[in-house]
This record gives sequence, structure tokens and C-alpha cells, in this order.
Amino acid sequence: MSYTAVGSFGGASTTGGSLASFSLTTTTVGNFVLCEVIDFAGGRTATALSSSNATWAELGNPATTSAGPANCQVFIGTVTSASTQTVTITWGAGATGSLEGCAFQEFSSTTGIPVLDKQGTLDSTGTSNWVSLTPAVSGELYFGYAVNTASAMSGSTSGYVYNANVDGGLNGGAYNLNCAGGTATAPVWGDSTEQAGIMVLVMPAAAPAAKIPQQLAIRSLQPQSTFSGSTVYGR
Repeated sequence: MSYTAVGSFGGASTTGGSLASFSLTTTTVGNFVLCEVIDFAGGRTATALSSSNATWAELGNPATTSAGPANCQVFIGTVTSASTQTVTITWGAGATGSLEGCAFQEFSSTTGIPVLDKQGTLDSTGTSNWVSLTPAVSGELYFGYAVNTASAMSGSTSGYVYNANVDGGLNGGAYNLNCAGGTATAPVWGDSTEQAGIMVLVMPAAAPAAKIPQQLAIRSLQPQSTFSGSTVYGR
């Protein structure tokens, strides 16, 4: 399996107001988009995304951190048209935070739309290290987005792509397209102010179980009756 990043690693954010939507440009039908949405210091969590260029679903579980608090959710979108469209965010009940933001990236895959392998939550007063996750198989994709207490600074962990201002609000996102199976992995940032967010590993969906042809029942032919010197067989 292999994953390839397509287009730009982007996002959006607002301070002191609701993030109701953002613009997303998709490139190829059948690709997928990973997107994380965070409300920071408020009381609500994004529950759904909708747009005319992708079909969306929650990926994993929502998380609320003690730091902030941050209310986080990751979504996965299957690209249905190559176009630029508005993605609308549906929020659950609760107050709007001091910052609401998102980070997203489109990917192509040789194995179709992936599924969640593992999820972790960063919940810290300030750190350089994101959550370490261990892939079940080689080639998994690591993706995350986190708010921080100051300004994110890209790190240099091998294999990771960083965007220290992915949401335009000085919060960072990162991904790794090819994580080694059975080996814990996480990006280390150049700042020590990484605070709250979700990190995920995705992997190929399990292949459908092979269908085993049903064996035809063979019943012995038994003599039914005899007449005029002939025997008639029946099933």
C-alpha cells in the first residue's frame, strides 16, 4: 500500500467567533481527505461536515482535553468531484471557543479509502512531542493537528511533513505517508508549546472474505421400482 499527498496542506481558523465553514479544493474523484476540527476553550464539538465535492464521515471518536479545553474531531471525506467548494461544519451544543480551527489534506491511495487503526489525544500544558502511535502494518498514514500556547515551529522528524501555520492561526499540522509497522511514531516539533489535538493512524480496509463455493449435495440414485424387466431410478 502507499499514500500520496495531493494539493496543499491547508486549513482555516477564527478567533472569538464561530468557524462555520471553509473552502476545500479537491483534485481527483476517489481520493480521500483527512480533516480535523477543533474548538478551543469553548464547549462544543464538530459533529459533521458537508460539501458537494466529498462525502464525509467521522473518523474515530471525539476528544475533549483538560488543557484548554479543546474539543476535537477528525473526519474523512471521499472525493466525489474535482472542484473548489465550501465545506459546512455542523457543531454540537455548547459555547463557541476563543479559537475554532481546522486542518485538512487530500491523499491518493493504492488501496482505496482507509479505515482508522489507532487514535491518540495530545493533552498538555506545553510539549514538543505529539502522541506516539504504533502502526499495525507497514505503510500506514499518520495525521494530526493541534493548537498551541504560542506559535508552532516545524520540526525535523524523518518522514514527517509539517505546516506550522496550517490553520492561519499559528497552529500546526503534520503527517507521515509511510510509517513502519510495529514501530512507535510521532513528530517532534521545534517549539515546546504544542497543547491539544487528535492524532490518528489510518490503514487499508480489510479485504472482503473470499467466497467459498457451496458444494453441491450429491444424493445416490436408488432404485424406485421394477417393471417389465426394467429398473427405474429416482433421486
